[in-house]
Amino acid sequence: MMSKRWILGAIALLITPLVACSPQSPTDTTANSPRPSPSPSPEATSPTPSPSASPESTPTIALQPQIQTFTTDELFKVKGGGCGMSLWRKGNEAKQGFIFFNGVEEKSMWMKINGKMTQFRRTAATGQDFYGQKATQSFLSLDGLTQVDVTVQTGEKGYESLSIPDGTLKLRQGISLDQVSVQGDAGC
Repeated sequence: MMSKRWILGAIALLITPLVACSPQSPTDTTANSPRPSPSPSPEATSPTPSPSASPESTPTIALQPQIQTFTTDELFKVKGGGCGMSLWRKGNEAKQGFIFFNGVEEKSMWMKINGKMTQFRRTAATGQDFYGQKATQSFLSLDGLTQVDVTVQTGEKGYESLSIPDGTLKLRQGISLDQVSVQGDAGC
């Protein structure tokens, strides 16, 4: 026969988890403390930026590289220009702005990316040679973050110039790729 003490101990073991998991009773000493509501309020679900958050703690979003047009004045200001190849968006006119210039000198390729005139150096070149250019060329920005590949078809010869009726410019920055159809000219 089981003792009364053993039976009471077994019942206590069964009841203890139920009491520990039940809501607070009004006689509990923590009853006056605020209880969590069963459903969160809208304020609780919307994160509010901390007024003391520093710019360093704010996450930054990498910008998609934006190829922008530039003028000859902007090109001369960075000491670019002269003999070489200028390209602009296909269907536009040169007076609407250039998106690419590569001179005959080393490190003389310039583009305007995200509002900044960016200098490049040529890393590879193949194909027809004209005015210090090749039909296919690759460039890397001086900071090593941006790669540009240009392929062009040459057209009619003019006085110290050669038209470029068609071409493709590809800009890679990180995982971003932008491809633009271009036209232009080369010469002195």
